[in-house]
Amino acid sequence: MESKNEILKNLKSLWKNCELKENNISDIDKYYVNKITLHKSRYEEVADIIGCPWYAIGIIHGLECNYNFNTHLHNGDSLERRTYHVPKNRPASGTGPFSWKVSAIDALEIKNWDKITDWSIEELLYQFERFNGFGYRQYHPTVKSPYLWSYTNNYTRGKYVQDGKWSGNTVSKQAGTAAILKRMYGRDLIDNGKGNLKYSIIQAVDGFIYFIVLDKNNLPIGKELLGSNFSDIIKNGKQILDIINSKYNKIEFLTQRIKINANNVDNWKFSSTKGNSNIKEFRRGEDIQLSKNFHLSEMECKCGKCGITKVNLEHIENLQKLRDEINEAIYINSGYRCPVHNIEEGGLIDSTHLTGTATDIKPRKISVKELYKIADKMGFNGMGLYQSFVHLDSRSGIKVRF
Repeated sequence: MESKNEILKNLKSLWKNCELKENNISDIDKYYVNKITLHKSRYEEVADIIGCPWYAIGIIHGLECNYNFNTHLHNGDSLERRTYHVPKNRPASGTGPFSWKVSAIDALEIKNWDKITDWSIEELLYQFERFNGFGYRQYHPTVKSPYLWSYTNNYTRGKYVQDGKWSGNTVSKQAGTAAILKRMYGRDLIDNGKGNLKYSIIQAVDGFIYFIVLDKNNLPIGKELLGSNFSDIIKNGKQILDIINSKYNKIEFLTQRIKINANNVDNWKFSSTKGNSNIKEFRRGEDIQLSKNFHLSEMECKCGKCGITKVNLEHIENLQKLRDEINEAIYINSGYRCPVHNIEEGGLIDSTHLTGTATDIKPRKISVKELYKIADKMGFNGMGLYQSFVHLDSRSGIKVRF
């Protein structure tokens, strides 16, 4: 079998190209995602002790136990006594009946989940596959494990119908862990950036105010522009903290007015677009033609105060295609929003406006309903129809219509 590094690389590639099968999405929601979120608080109790993502426990619980809290997370055996299927005789100490929490902690500790500090997507997928076993990878390498990839384009058929018994024509009727995970990301129930991080709000050499992500040594590892007026930041401090607290666990507030060169710190996105190479930053007022019909000035934040405009160039390409299709002017009501202005506008904490990946637009002649119908056939994953405008965004993942 491949080394762990080779498996991680393979899983990362499979995740990148993973797509849900459209006819399975409603079942994923109904039988998996909705139930996982319903029991989030119980999974968090164990996750806080183990140090792993809560949703990872929920996904395992659904596949191993059908969300039954009277069974062992190890394999679905009754909590009335120790496990009798593999792994046998767990937990090693104590007598039944066991509490679900105690048993779940044991199930994860024997897999060393409490020793893992970096829960990247490929590491999470690796642990899911390891939890179920590497039998597919070892003995049927042409079949991607349905425990991960069922209900996605990475799996067709082939399954162990019981321990050690293989059927090449059987199709798994259970959603894979990756499929559930992909759907939870698509519904914004999981954020890529969430972790045990510190942060500071500082004024940098350029005079702008930044949210700075800090590592364990309090060294800056990422930044997010908040604005140019410190009083505005303080005035909206609670709302900004709400945004940050929705993304990061166990944070420490270290407000300082220190001077650093923000140009030496990588950008850090509040939303799951972190690391998107299509997102570029420009200074307010730069004379830049983004495409044939769209200028940077149209995309600038309407607050008039922040000094940076973020633009997703892929989104601009999609807008230009739409403009060419309708062959008439498109007015931009709202493009990029800085975090403060997004709060003032009542925007969602994960708004795609925060990364310049969204625009609210209205046409010159045709109706907004007609514009919506035309745009729906093009490359916008996120769309919303309102009385006087259409929201369009080029988010990654599954299409969302609202």
